[in-house]
Amino acid sequence: MTKRNDSHPDTAANASLVEKLNDPAAFNVFMEFTCPAGKPPAKVLGFLDAFGSGAPLPEPFAISGISVTQNPSGVVTASPADVLAHIKLNGGLHGLEFIPHVSAKGMNSAEVKTYLRGLMSHGIETCFVVTGDHPAEGSPVFDLDSLNMLQMLRQMNAEARVKAGPTGPAAALATGAAVGLAKYEEAACLQQVIKLEKKIRAGGASFVTPNLIFDSRKVEDFFRYLEERDLAAPVVGYVFLLTEPAARRMRDEKLPGVYIHPDLYDLVLNESYDDHVLRAARQVAMWRDLGAAGVDLGNVENYDLAVRILDMASEIGPGWREADDTLTFPPPLDDPYYIYTPEGERTPLRDPDIPRKRLFVKWIHDLFFEPGSTGYKAVKALFERSKGMRNSSGLLYEATRLIEYVGKSTLAHCRACGDCHLPENFFVCLLGDCAKGLTNVPCGDSTADGRCGVDQARPCAGQLVYDAARHFTKGIDALHELVNAPRDPGLDQTSSFRNFFLGEDHRERAPIIQIAELLHATLPRVKQAFEIIASMENGFDVPNPGVDYLGKLIESQVYYRPDYIDANVDDAGAGQTEATAKLMRRVVGLICARGGGIPPCVDSSDPEVIGAGLEEYYRLHSMGAVRPLINSANSERKDFVWPLTEIGPFNIVYMLNVGALSGGAGGDVVASPEELEHKALAFFREARARGFEPHQIFFDNAVIPFAVEFTRFGQPGFNHVNIEGIRRIMSNHEMKGVNTILGITNVIRDFPPGRKTGLLRGYLQIAMEAGLSAAIVNVARKFGVKKPADQEIVAIARAFVDQDGSAEAFDRMQEAYAQYKSYGAKKK
Repeated sequence: MTKRNDSHPDTAANASLVEKLNDPAAFNVFMEFTCPAGKPPAKVLGFLDAFGSGAPLPEPFAISGISVTQNPSGVVTASPADVLAHIKLNGGLHGLEFIPHVSAKGMNSAEVKTYLRGLMSHGIETCFVVTGDHPAEGSPVFDLDSLNMLQMLRQMNAEARVKAGPTGPAAALATGAAVGLAKYEEAACLQQVIKLEKKIRAGGASFVTPNLIFDSRKVEDFFRYLEERDLAAPVVGYVFLLTEPAARRMRDEKLPGVYIHPDLYDLVLNESYDDHVLRAARQVAMWRDLGAAGVDLGNVENYDLAVRILDMASEIGPGWREADDTLTFPPPLDDPYYIYTPEGERTPLRDPDIPRKRLFVKWIHDLFFEPGSTGYKAVKALFERSKGMRNSSGLLYEATRLIEYVGKSTLAHCRACGDCHLPENFFVCLLGDCAKGLTNVPCGDSTADGRCGVDQARPCAGQLVYDAARHFTKGIDALHELVNAPRDPGLDQTSSFRNFFLGEDHRERAPIIQIAELLHATLPRVKQAFEIIASMENGFDVPNPGVDYLGKLIESQVYYRPDYIDANVDDAGAGQTEATAKLMRRVVGLICARGGGIPPCVDSSDPEVIGAGLEEYYRLHSMGAVRPLINSANSERKDFVWPLTEIGPFNIVYMLNVGALSGGAGGDVVASPEELEHKALAFFREARARGFEPHQIFFDNAVIPFAVEFTRFGQPGFNHVNIEGIRRIMSNHEMKGVNTILGITNVIRDFPPGRKTGLLRGYLQIAMEAGLSAAIVNVARKFGVKKPADQEIVAIARAFVDQDGSAEAFDRMQEAYAQYKSYGAKKK
């Protein structure tokens, strides 16, 4: 027997909840409470009082936490944050974890972040993320669905760890995710588990809790699916003490996502309370026997009752199967869908059926909205030339809005959100066809036969997307990859055509190719992470702060959708090629695992290290994967590049040296803009002869710090030559389509405090005006996306770039420097 929450001997007393859930020797129990609004949570407080001095539990059961719901069935209840405040005022949690249910229902993304940070400030470490039920009163707001919110939390956790360093304290929330199993229509069932997979892989959910289900075959199906798809998140089964009042509410599916068979209701109606308790105990035994890491007990708000149920479950054990007829009540449908046949094979999929208007919308899309099509090019050119379209005004803009409203509302139930996801969702408008207007369908509310849980007169929108995906892609693989970004609420009631063609909707990307720069071993916190890993035997293969930091660093950059994630481990390898190559392989593996499909920029001064990173990438990916970038080759070492093509395809950075310092007191320009152009052209021709396309070639002129420019009196500045070299390369007709790239951060090295970020933005703007198409940047600061705050800082940067060797230009640069220093002086 274990006393209250005494953990299993194999589980450390101070282990996190996620660690407890991953301990195979423990079985964790959460107690779920729904608390009335405007009143103290008397039942929670009473449970905690009894828990502190109550009877022991049978091994390996341990009550690990209490969970508090948030407006179930759309009815207003007490906020979990208010419940926590009452608990803290009345003796605390007695060592239990507090697990609030959190949804974005009724809150925009900014409010959700504020709420989550408030929970973390109280020491909350775990939350259960749900989309939330349609509100019974008031207007619904679903700015984020559960998948979007899980992604947002994953990003918040990653940024907190990056800011704190590998060993510093960082507040974070582990997350649980829901899945609805009581779905007996093919699309409704498969969309539930597919979305759950995305919650785990893209959203980082740490554990899973299914909605209430009375069908053991569905539960076994679920565990088989998790194993087949290699989804290792622990499962916390949901067990509900089903009494007659609750069963009556659920009977007609008035509790969203829950199905109660009429025979089960009749059984409950004629049972004793002891029979209800026995069924709950059998459910606990079922979940434990089938592989769950624990259970969430609902409608059990008394400690002694919880002990009774768990005692009975311990005695029942695998014997629950002998009473399965009291637990399993599938709906009386002609052909209820299960993922697997009784023999364990995948159930064949039905032929999809979609309306003709969806085919017509797809046809229109292919003519005018598919990048590269003639219609797309024509409309894009028209909109880009139109001042009215750019300003969202005028006859053309209003005519476009009218055509869009009439056409899309008729064909796709459009609601004029201005940020259209039709192509991603296989031409289903989720704002019009989903009662909640979710960005990622489905929620868990659909009925057993696949109808919308809010409006049963219509099918679940998840079914519409499923059928369309099956029709257009001949499979379901595309659904596993479908993760929609939240809509931009600022675009509501504007023209989505205009926003699409001008690149201002959710598809908006930086106007330049971005290489995220933070995974570089010269940076102090990254260096510390590598030192921690090196201090341990098999450091990359065991959980430790160093590996966790690198993983979180990668995740923090993925959120901003860079084109590549830079990986430079040269300093960590201390000049030893074999050790550095091994580190590069492990870091590339981390990027592949945590980078959301974004390829690495394999960055090293050692060709063997570059080769090792490329080999690891293609060991983990097929040859059809997105090409990685290798950085770099130069005139002294470029022949190593060509044999690497036998490993797999890649894009290449070629260094063009702008200048070199001599004697530390001054510099001699070793290349003019014309010479940079000629060097680039020579490599370009050789690379083209070896099969590289122009867009696969990146020329790097190497940024020289502004501070060095003061040594250039009477001579053109390095950055002047650099930017003019970019201008010449990008305007060379033969090299049309190539890229130029800069690592801009070096510009502010040795510069005094002031507006360093602004100076970088100004410098990047000037380089982009000259034709720069790629940059190695801190993507979190949105370089290339966010414009400089004012033209004053741009003018300062321009004064350094315009230093062409004349005395007048040198004086302007000095004046600009004095102006820049005044910013730092004002801060003191």
